[in-house]
Amino acid sequence: RYENPLFLQDDDFAAFRDLRPAAEHHYLVVPKRHVGNPKTLTTADRDLGRERKVEQCGYAQRRYRPVKNLLKVGKCVVGKQGGNPEASRYGFHWPPFNTVQHLHMHAIYPPDRMGFFARLAYRPDSLWFVTVDWLLNRLESD
Repeated sequence: RYENPLFLQDDDFAAFRDLRPAAEHHYLVVPKRHVGNPKTLTTADRDLGRERKVEQCGYAQRRYRPVKNLLKVGKCVVGKQGGNPEASRYGFHWPPFNTVQHLHMHAIYPPDRMGFFARLAYRPDSLWFVTVDWLLNRLESD
């Protein structure tokens, strides 16, 4: 059995290292509440919630806004682990290229140090991997 420590955990989210990291810092951020793959998200998933404080990161976030909250948590984890949150790649595998039917965001730093196959697998806004910005734009247009 493989033990994978949690880098951040609260009532709504958990973040841990990817089992097959594409770079020095590669974390998965997942909501604890079941949310399907990114294609199942709606505008409501983006906008519902109330303000609250996340002690581990020191900022307020809105509960049950999976996409924006995953990004906030991902940036927090990358920064706390010594990476540069603003130079990281954040995104989701898009169906049918996802292997897990539970929403999870990849936080990867440094993206320019990924190997050849990882650069393909996590290529922004490809048919198989979409960035947070792409997904937010899709939700706004729905």
